[in-house]
Amino acid sequence: MALKNPFIKIFHHPAIIISILILLVNDHLLKHTMPSWFTGKLSDFAGLFFFPFLLASGLFSLFSPIHNKKKLSTKTWLLISFTISSVLFAAMKTIPIVNHLMVTGLSMLINTPVQIILDPGDLIALVSFIPGWLIFKNLGKPTNPISIPEKRSWCILSLAIFASIASTPSPLPPIEYFLSINDQIYLGSNYQDPDLLIYNGENTWRYVENPVESLLENNPDLYFDEKVVCLPSDVDHCFRIKNEPYVEESTDKGKTWAIAWQIPPGRKIIYDRLERRSVLSSFPDAQPVDLIFNPVENQMMVSMHDEGLLIRKQDGTWEQIPLIVVSEDNGTPTQTYFEPTTIYAKNISEAFGLLYLDLLVLFGIFTLLVLIFSYISWKKILSHIPHKQPELSKLVNRRTTILNVLFLLIAMIWVSLVQDIFPPVYLLYLWDTGFVFVILILICFYAILIDVWDRIIRETSYNKHVKKAFLITLLGNGLLLVGSFLIFTLWAYGTIENHLTAQILCLIFGLVILVVSGKLLWQSLKIDANEDLGTQ
Repeated sequence: MALKNPFIKIFHHPAIIISILILLVNDHLLKHTMPSWFTGKLSDFAGLFFFPFLLASGLFSLFSPIHNKKKLSTKTWLLISFTISSVLFAAMKTIPIVNHLMVTGLSMLINTPVQIILDPGDLIALVSFIPGWLIFKNLGKPTNPISIPEKRSWCILSLAIFASIASTPSPLPPIEYFLSINDQIYLGSNYQDPDLLIYNGENTWRYVENPVESLLENNPDLYFDEKVVCLPSDVDHCFRIKNEPYVEESTDKGKTWAIAWQIPPGRKIIYDRLERRSVLSSFPDAQPVDLIFNPVENQMMVSMHDEGLLIRKQDGTWEQIPLIVVSEDNGTPTQTYFEPTTIYAKNISEAFGLLYLDLLVLFGIFTLLVLIFSYISWKKILSHIPHKQPELSKLVNRRTTILNVLFLLIAMIWVSLVQDIFPPVYLLYLWDTGFVFVILILICFYAILIDVWDRIIRETSYNKHVKKAFLITLLGNGLLLVGSFLIFTLWAYGTIENHLTAQILCLIFGLVILVVSGKLLWQSLKIDANEDLGTQ
């Protein structure tokens, strides 16, 4: 059985097959055994060499029936594919918010954590398009697809799709303990067959070549309920952890203790939300597990399970840092593990990451108010279109029913995020999947709502009262949405420390905007009782 997709034959070219095999071997073997700058770049070059053809094949299969009459050329399909591939690759390597969305989407799609490094230097891999395009030109324009065994083609395509799902090295087990042997600091895990790391300087680590067992024999006490470590230069100055989410400090050799570090109270809601999102997965555990004094950097160091490391610098300040593993050859960082959860945004991308729930709730309030304002406006306007009222009333009632159902569905998901009222809906939600689901419903909702407004505006010959009511409905409530989100953004950046304070400010701001916009809407709908807004 011959395949009609003209791009299938390209996957039988030896160079394409070799690039697929290189990507498979590199991502699923070399990155795990020999992580380096080279293996990272090799994935980009090999993947970009064949991915445009894979994308073109998919686009052709999906959309060629729609464009049957236009009959787009094979070259046009491939140009579209190369353009999408280059723009997408450049964006996810240089734009943080695009990178975040891609990581989230791919992780959701393959149900495993995905890491895409932000590195503009990777854009050099786009030169892989040149030999790929030359291969296409040498094959000629396949206007008459050749006959190729379908099973063989599906095998190659399946292999290409599997290879395109980039695989990063397996994450380390959560870091749990320190070892201090012969003036060397080791970091490890109590999990089976753990990787042991040795301190490399400047808060970096490298893998240990020695057998794990020989090191563990020198440290019999890996489990403890409480651990105290004092500064060598000041034995009265000590630090303590004891299975609590904070680090204590004493300046009188342990007679009295005070909290030296903890998650700021105004930021604990971030971890609460992450825990709620972890219905079927783990969530960050920001609890100190072990501590040690690092004589190389003259600083106290605390292991934080899967939240990286907590260090006390020489100036007395605390900082959470990721676990950076470097190459044994030249000390170049090769992998970064256990990035601490962001609790204070440094850019707009991180702010959006902290405010996903607040944004959804605000958008829910905005949607509800738009629906209420629209329904009030429609009923008032319809009363002034007597000769069109039966027809338009039927339309408005049908569309309003649909809008109510859509909003109710969205509201169930929103409410389930705040309170476990609809557990089945929450299980469906699982945040990332639900985000796409909510967006699709919102698109349908606003498409229907704007369609009704468009019909009414046209039937009233673009009457000034109707246009004003429409603008107040959208812009007034839009101001409430944007203003409230800006207030929460101040919380994300740390300008407002407590989330409850941001909520109260948003409530006050929202009530003011609601009163003003409601009054303006009421005034815009003050239409003379005998005035006919309909067309004559």
